[in-house]
Amino acid sequence: MTQQAVLDIQKDSVFKFILNKLKNKNYLETKYPLLNRGPVISCIQHNINLQWVLDYKELIGVDSRELQRYLQEWTLEEQQEFITNILYGYELKDTFQLIVLDEQILWLEKQINNVVSDTKKKQYKKELKYFKYWKYEKKKTFLCIDGQHRLHYLYLLLTGELLINIKEPEKGEWYYDNESIELNDTLFTKHSEEIQKVIKSIQIACIFWSNAPLSKFKFIFTSCNKGKSPHHHELRSVFNKGDWGVFCSETLLDCPDRDKIWDDIMKLSAKITFAQKADTYYLSSLFPFWYKELGHKTLPLVDRYDFIKTDFLYDTDYNIPNNILKEYYKDIQFVYTIIKSLNPKTFTVCQFTNLLYYYIKFTKSGIGPDSQTYNIRKPLEFINQFLTDETDRYERDKYVLDIDGTILIDGNGDKVEKEHRYESKNSTNTYKNVLYRKKMMNEDIHKNVNHFVKNGIIQKQGNRNTGLTAEKVAYNNDYKDRSGKPLDMLDLRSKDSNDSYVINEENPTSQGGDRTLDNANLMKQKPNNRLYNSEQKYND
Repeated sequence: MTQQAVLDIQKDSVFKFILNKLKNKNYLETKYPLLNRGPVISCIQHNINLQWVLDYKELIGVDSRELQRYLQEWTLEEQQEFITNILYGYELKDTFQLIVLDEQILWLEKQINNVVSDTKKKQYKKELKYFKYWKYEKKKTFLCIDGQHRLHYLYLLLTGELLINIKEPEKGEWYYDNESIELNDTLFTKHSEEIQKVIKSIQIACIFWSNAPLSKFKFIFTSCNKGKSPHHHELRSVFNKGDWGVFCSETLLDCPDRDKIWDDIMKLSAKITFAQKADTYYLSSLFPFWYKELGHKTLPLVDRYDFIKTDFLYDTDYNIPNNILKEYYKDIQFVYTIIKSLNPKTFTVCQFTNLLYYYIKFTKSGIGPDSQTYNIRKPLEFINQFLTDETDRYERDKYVLDIDGTILIDGNGDKVEKEHRYESKNSTNTYKNVLYRKKMMNEDIHKNVNHFVKNGIIQKQGNRNTGLTAEKVAYNNDYKDRSGKPLDMLDLRSKDSNDSYVINEENPTSQGGDRTLDNANLMKQKPNNRLYNSEQKYND
């Protein structure tokens, strides 16, 4: 797209007409001044011709990450049917839905200045950032709510990249000035200039929108969608600018390992695919489980986490602290790292849940009566042992056991398989299924600790929660810092200090050291950071 195209749209008669109409009152309220429907979205229907599409298609943004599904190629039959509609008089049956970014941005800026509610103000600021991104960073004038496939294939038609083939009952033949024009098996660009001019004069229906919060544009998209029905996860995440919606679009969908994990390794269902953001759908269902397992209590979650009913996460008024989202993403990234280190031939979403549980137990919630936590040093060995444990759990929980612990044999001499066993419980994530799996996983986790430590797969995390204070460390070190230099007593004790001392563990907690008097000294923040980056991190 050239800068000239941006300049030309400002002079375009259609664009000027639309901007002027969007500023007017709704036609119904103009006719009936006593009518008050509350805030009404601005909307104008105006036909545009194919020449307009050719000129300005590059100024129309398509948000295939959040607003719509990824552009999934139409079949040849679908392409031919659409082109037949365009060339044989059905061109106005489908509408294109475009948001006019200039007007939408002006409206949001006005709302931010006028609303009293802090929640509304925060919401509008998020939405303003979104629309400004599309206008100023992506250099778009419009944002497509519905019709991205039709615009895509129209542009291919007009640029000579789509072969014309007409579907029955139409015949594939025009007459112009009493001359037969064969359309089938031709490209638009191979026709005469006169015929190209005729085709580019064909009008298509377009509705231009502005002056509404994103929730209303979401409603427009979901109510006018005429293609493949969107999955309910797509519907609830469309244009969602709540904490979780933003987290999905700006963090989870941008994860560098996303394609590798979810499009290559994980086997997703036919009902919801990678293209429909199946990973964010799954990670949304996993969030309450993760949150409860870590013992967090800030959010109002039910005790029995539900892997299905997680729509509350997408509520724009549901506030999730940023530090919680960052911690969740960090943990998911580490699980990605473990999976990627092996690149398994097969891996299921339930195994993902189980591996996350392993990770939480070893690194976060802890193991044993002291809730000892560990760092994972060898991810490849860690996930290999996990998968070995999975196989073992399948086998040891496969058959019904007699009272003495032996496998029960039926009248035919065959082993009696358990109706409810680990393998069946590992097919779907439900509260009861995961509870069943956790009980068996805990047995293996406790059994594996010594083996993991002995082989350097994990390393004990030290304890920082010992109640040790900087004053106690200073006293124990004769009020001298790590280098032996006398401490600045104001920096040690005053709240007003801009350069306070921090406690440094000689054997870092990440390597198993505890914050105890015999392992601690004091340093200023910058030298402490340098020590970590130059020495302790690399030992770690």
